[in-house]
Amino acid sequence: MANKGEMNGARRRLLGAGVAALAGVIAAPRPARAGHPAHARRWDGEFDVIVVGFGVSGAAAAYEALKAGATVLVLDRGSAAANESHGGYFYLGGGTALQRALKVEDTPENMYKFLIAAYQPAPAEDKIRVYSERSPEHYEWLVKLGIPFGERLFDDAWPTAAGVGLYFSGEEQSWPYREIAVPAQRGHMPSLTGLVAGKRLQQLLLDAAREAGATPLLAADAQTLAMSTDGRVEGVLALVDGKTRAFRAHRGLILATGGFANNRDMVAIHTPQFLDNTPIDVGSNDGWGHRAGEAVGAALERMDGAVAYFNLYPPLSRKQGLLVNAQGQRFIHEDAYYGKLGYAIVRTQGGVAHLVLDAPALGDLNEMAGPRRANRGPVIAAQAPTIAEIERGIGVPEQTLQRTVEFYNHFAAKGEDPLFHKNPKHVRPLTQPPFTALKASVKDVYFPFFTMGGLRTNARTEVLDSEDKPIAGLFAVGRVAAGISTPYYVTSGSSMGEGTLFGRIAGVNAAANGRV
Repeated sequence: MANKGEMNGARRRLLGAGVAALAGVIAAPRPARAGHPAHARRWDGEFDVIVVGFGVSGAAAAYEALKAGATVLVLDRGSAAANESHGGYFYLGGGTALQRALKVEDTPENMYKFLIAAYQPAPAEDKIRVYSERSPEHYEWLVKLGIPFGERLFDDAWPTAAGVGLYFSGEEQSWPYREIAVPAQRGHMPSLTGLVAGKRLQQLLLDAAREAGATPLLAADAQTLAMSTDGRVEGVLALVDGKTRAFRAHRGLILATGGFANNRDMVAIHTPQFLDNTPIDVGSNDGWGHRAGEAVGAALERMDGAVAYFNLYPPLSRKQGLLVNAQGQRFIHEDAYYGKLGYAIVRTQGGVAHLVLDAPALGDLNEMAGPRRANRGPVIAAQAPTIAEIERGIGVPEQTLQRTVEFYNHFAAKGEDPLFHKNPKHVRPLTQPPFTALKASVKDVYFPFFTMGGLRTNARTEVLDSEDKPIAGLFAVGRVAAGISTPYYVTSGSSMGEGTLFGRIAGVNAAANGRV
């Protein structure tokens, strides 16, 4: 973790990036600086819409702007083919065609109620309403684009069978949400091998945008936004083939530059608890869009928003276990979405935890936990015939773990969990030795994270200033914008679902903006 001096130094380095004002067109070294906005004296190219960043959000924006008749320039650092989403599925609901086919009851209002409850406090009500109401239509858009969805129904989190169509990818079955809205499977998984939906969608959109007439510069490094004298964002300066060039956007410029997990200075300032976690983000996503937007007056929102994954399951039997902190006490329901588990471990427990299991709950130790079957799987901290020995083995205070297990077992025998309300189907006494404690600390197991805070936007994807007024000509989508999933992330597939839907909205609205 960064100390106060390190964080202050990081803040000075970030602020220093915006000290030198640009007069006309000048070059800047990497990493790209988001300094004071420039006013270009000449333009090297003029377009209706410019999209900076060509991940799936930016690609959806470019595609829709082209369909609306706009001329579109796409700028991307990562050559686009490598700049693919790491997502494998889409969070959609409200009664999609797949939900109806598999007899999953859901409505836009039911989805809205769940998301409002899940993303307290201060949920993005306007965006959640649009997401819920347009979700069925967005599913059809994805199918038409060429994404094949499976046709099976899974009744719990994280399907292991290929071709699964629908599963619970979020907290719908957890308390208190299962009492607020009818639980409905909303994780729409394409029938593709592995987590490649993002890659497939990226390629489909790249091809579609090219065919529709986009001008792609896929090794271009955006440097700073250009503003007109009346305060409108009118273009961008970008480093192309070693030379800084100026491009004008007559109707709108869309930022789709991703999060800032790869920028340790920004992480140290905004989300320092996650400095020890492994970023899972496109390597070139360093928060440039956040800084460029802020430089032209944009408000930043919930910059502490981030998610870290602790892959407790599969196997699902491990939800029967107890997740305990350094004092041997529970702090969360173990059947929570694995992003919520990781968030709690990092945010509330200083990154330290253990998962305590009996023999049936342990299951097959060789079954790698979670969707990211990465370099570090389950690690045994202690294994013994009694909880007292487990307690000594993991170094928690004497008697605390024993009392935790005794209390839990007393109520579990009646199918109850009065402290954390774990779903009854995962509640049973832990009584069958040998007992095992698996490491669940950031320093011991794979603990990936990404950021979610960003530019303040409205449901039209317009970037807002500190008074909630739109900055003329500027839009933002994906993780550069503070979206629905802030300050945390409890609905897996939202990055792909929300990002592409609001990308589409940005493309349409930017194309419809008045020409200047």
